[in-house]
Amino acid sequence: MPSPERSRASPAPSEPIESSEASSEESTSESPKAPAVRYISPPDMPRSSEKRTSESPEAPAVTDASPPDMPRSSEKRTNESPKASAVTDISPPDMPHSSEKRMSELFSESNGEGRSVYTDAEFIQISTYLRNTGRQSWSNVPRLYTVLRLIGQLPMLDAIVDQGITDIWFPFTSASLPDDFPPSARAGFLQSQYVVLSKALRFEKNSDRKHAHFAQGEPLPFEVVGRLGSGAHGYVDKVMSTVSHREYARKLFRRKRGFSKDGIKSFLMELQVLKRVSHIHCVELVQSYTDPKYFALIMSPVADCNLFEYYDVASGSSDKLSLLRSFFGCLANALQYIHDIKIRHRDIKPQNVLVKADRVLLTDFGIALDWEHLSRSTTTADSGKTWPYAAPEVARYEKRNTSADVWSLGCIFLEMVTVLKGESATNMRNFFRERTENYRFYANLAHVPEWMDKLRELGSAKDNVPLEWVTHMLRETPDHRPTAARLFNDISAKCSSQHIPFCGPCCREDIESSDLDDDDDDELWGHEGEPTLESLEA
Repeated sequence: MPSPERSRASPAPSEPIESSEASSEESTSESPKAPAVRYISPPDMPRSSEKRTSESPEAPAVTDASPPDMPRSSEKRTNESPKASAVTDISPPDMPHSSEKRMSELFSESNGEGRSVYTDAEFIQISTYLRNTGRQSWSNVPRLYTVLRLIGQLPMLDAIVDQGITDIWFPFTSASLPDDFPPSARAGFLQSQYVVLSKALRFEKNSDRKHAHFAQGEPLPFEVVGRLGSGAHGYVDKVMSTVSHREYARKLFRRKRGFSKDGIKSFLMELQVLKRVSHIHCVELVQSYTDPKYFALIMSPVADCNLFEYYDVASGSSDKLSLLRSFFGCLANALQYIHDIKIRHRDIKPQNVLVKADRVLLTDFGIALDWEHLSRSTTTADSGKTWPYAAPEVARYEKRNTSADVWSLGCIFLEMVTVLKGESATNMRNFFRERTENYRFYANLAHVPEWMDKLRELGSAKDNVPLEWVTHMLRETPDHRPTAARLFNDISAKCSSQHIPFCGPCCREDIESSDLDDDDDDELWGHEGEPTLESLEA
């Protein structure tokens, strides 16, 4: 079964979370006054199965205390019984006749002929109806349910869902339909599916990432799962798509009277930059939209934590420290990439570096500078920098360019070495405070070498190597600092010459050759019918 679309993997933005609770209606009643239960039973659910459920020992109130003439007050007490949970997922409390009527109206037109596209609000109704009637797995795919019901193939839905197929697979082609889909039903499915291509589906499937607008009353295709953090112009939460059920980081900028021009500028700049960025170590823009209250960026992946938080996580684990060691090359590679496409980050700090499993990612391009259409990258304009990691020229409001990003990354590198050596970033800050009453790196230029000398006496000697890079990155004169490209090449060379993994395999693949000789290559690749090394290089 071909995948409909690649799964979107970063970002979570600057810091960590909020949660939303999905509500569910419960019931225990199966009285004769609720014939709707028989009407809405899943196709594969025999009546005997419902009876066994009602006879569950966990729900004695339903089976033993519900004679046909039971008064309403007794029914209410039965439904409120905490022991009646065994039936809650099958029998809604008292599914109103209007609900069934509404469902009948939604599917009144045979095979969808002449039917306009269902709205997302209608899919919410269908999903809620299915959930309340005990069909949780079906409630997650209301569009699949709709098409199969329209063409009379609803019994197939369980088998389709079991294959991992969801609504995000729409629109289907003949090739992407399950192999076991009846030939007689294929044409009907493909012809009827246009009625479920709603706005929410098209929004998430839009490969052009065209900005969308949701009007007052239009449902957003996301459920809030948690709060990730907040910043100067908005906050970030963790959301789940109601279409694909994938998790994303959503960055919200409040729309309101008096919202600063800087806030709008930050949103537009981040949107502009993220649309150009595509790198394994940078967060990915999935979509963006505006609703009556917010401007929003939808990003991937949702991070586990930011780098500053990871320092504490890594300090107690040799595996995590090994992973931290590989971040040097990956971060240098990411910085080289954004500089190559003429973007300056301008706010590199550990809170703007995310960790997702074994990946490290740059995020928060809200004050980045895209100089693609400018004649030069040097500017004098002030920006929303973070002072502890700001370069000396930035602190003095002088001209700055990409070397200011290299300085900020050098500060992070020194923190990383500090953790690898068994010290903490907090101890380093205290060390600086004792000497200057300030832990900003640019204010402690004279004391950074002193701290590095202390680190050289600690831990493993192999972790002294990054201190060489830090020495060059934290030079006061911008022109004396290495470029990000030069830095990455130096890190890669050390990885190869000293066999120390200062760079992840994701970034070493293009610069390292195989250790296998030609005979080994032929043995591995030269089998008949398989590609040879020569054919791969051709």
